[in-house]
Amino acid sequence: MSTYSAHGSSLTNFMRTAERDDVLLYVTAAVGILMPGCVYMFYQYAHKLYTGYVEKRESQKREEDLERIMVTIFYAEGRGNAEALAYHIGAHLEYKGLPVVNLADIETATFMKYRGIGLFLMDCTFDGNELESTEWFLEFLEDLAFNQKATNLPCRQMHFAVLGIGDPRSGHKQYNRVARALTRRLNSIGAVALYPLCYICSHSKAGLEKQAAGWASCIAKVVDKYTTRITKCSRSFWYYNSESSSNKSDTDGDEQEFLSDHVDYIHESENDADGDD
Repeated sequence: MSTYSAHGSSLTNFMRTAERDDVLLYVTAAVGILMPGCVYMFYQYAHKLYTGYVEKRESQKREEDLERIMVTIFYAEGRGNAEALAYHIGAHLEYKGLPVVNLADIETATFMKYRGIGLFLMDCTFDGNELESTEWFLEFLEDLAFNQKATNLPCRQMHFAVLGIGDPRSGHKQYNRVARALTRRLNSIGAVALYPLCYICSHSKAGLEKQAAGWASCIAKVVDKYTTRITKCSRSFWYYNSESSSNKSDTDGDEQEFLSDHVDYIHESENDADGDD
């Protein structure tokens, strides 16, 4: 008899013995009892992993939303005391602990991680150009715009508003060119304007502080509207907010708000912005 036949005969004898002693019945019953428990334990384990993942993503989403509604004032020094004016704007916004940062001292690594609301107060030289202390920042933004390896940086989700200080007697084209340049550079990295580019006149009878206070009042309304929208739109991790991912200004399609009568202003037009070097 071949080895194969011997093994087959042994298996047949074992099956007959098992059937006679009801072993298979006991095995089947044991599997029927244990299998649901194993499936339930596996389900609990998978559910725990999924719940932990969702909670982690929700926590990250809440942290990102808090970062997106943070407000920071950045200022560029020029002919006047821009720092004092920046703090004056912060006081009118009535946000506690509002950071005020000199662009000349900013750390690029920190700025690239910033996804909040940036309010830029830009002073300039007498001919409307940037100072050496802020020229490097504009170059940094230009390099960042063309950096293909930095497409997912938080700063590309920033929302911003720019207020320029200038002297209209030098002519519109020379009226604080650095403010227009900054607006274009911020747009180039993907940041979205919360409010149109505005200017205040350094020789206005109203005074810089009064003009800046008028601008701050307008910005406060826009920021409140934006933060309310962020709070209402905060969803779970699969929610996609198409408005926040758009490069289009939040003011597009809405009626533009103008500063009050005592404020000298110039709203930037696309033709003027594109025509400048």
